[in-house]
Amino acid sequence: MAASPGMALTRREALGTTVELVVHPPTGLEAAQVVVDAVLDQLDQAANRFRPDSQLSRLNRAVGRCHQVDTLLAELIAVALDAARSTDGLVDPTLGGPLIKAGYARDFAKMPKDQEACTDTPGIAWGWRHLQLQGDTVVRPPGVLLDLGATAKAWGADRAAAEVVAAVGGSALVSLGGDLTTAGPTPPHGWVVRVTDDHHAASSGLGQNVKLASPALATSSTTQRRWISSGQPMNHIIDPRTGRPTHGSWSTVSVAGPSCVAANTASTAAIVAGPEAPTWLRRRGLPARLVSQAGTALHVGGWPSEGDDLPLFESDGEPRSSPG
Repeated sequence: MAASPGMALTRREALGTTVELVVHPPTGLEAAQVVVDAVLDQLDQAANRFRPDSQLSRLNRAVGRCHQVDTLLAELIAVALDAARSTDGLVDPTLGGPLIKAGYARDFAKMPKDQEACTDTPGIAWGWRHLQLQGDTVVRPPGVLLDLGATAKAWGADRAAAEVVAAVGGSALVSLGGDLTTAGPTPPHGWVVRVTDDHHAASSGLGQNVKLASPALATSSTTQRRWISSGQPMNHIIDPRTGRPTHGSWSTVSVAGPSCVAANTASTAAIVAGPEAPTWLRRRGLPARLVSQAGTALHVGGWPSEGDDLPLFESDGEPRSSPG
């Protein structure tokens, strides 16, 4: 995928997903990549549930109720708790146990896609109200396993884009597996992105091209990170009310918002909310595109209709928003 005129793009794999960086003017790309790499390395060390030596993994293994964590992990847990409060628990950071119980115990690329059920993890959906953060001290009941997947990568996109512009100047777009955010002045051609289930899909595949009117956009979906456990279909979005993977009204939800954290929090909450999602999103004034299990798209909050699909730039495209 090429960048539009006057921009430069780089893409690589990190944090178990695709990282895309687009900058304007293009001369800042190399310096911007250094900044993004530093942010992602810090995020990886702090919050990667699949990395045994990460701060989060050490916290999840720790015995007892009170645990001191470093400043970055404390910030990421605070962001996750804010997401839980703002969604009344539809997005919940205490679902590490249910995710492992469902079979999501390692990086998705390394997971067997047909496996036996995990029987040595309780799989309890504790609820975020059992988790407290007091400065750099985390208070949680024994057995609560944290997973920050609904907010940490989105935080990383927000932080990386802001730090690129602060360090290099110009404009930047950073996408972590489809959780994308922009910083700096809008470039001459604007930011045009492809909204789709799969960020590896061709630009001619199913989806919609939109020009960002908000700083950020995120897509949550149950169609990509799927596997079979003891004959049952599973996905990576857990309904905190049941402790089980959600199989509700929507296969994919894309939301535009003031930050990537806000957009991804809303898109994840909408998947979990099911039939209540359109009303939930409208009340918050968030533009969103919801795709039903049958493949029909519903637009709310001023999201452009499919007929108003924007053309891609004459070079072969712009970043794609896809499920994180």
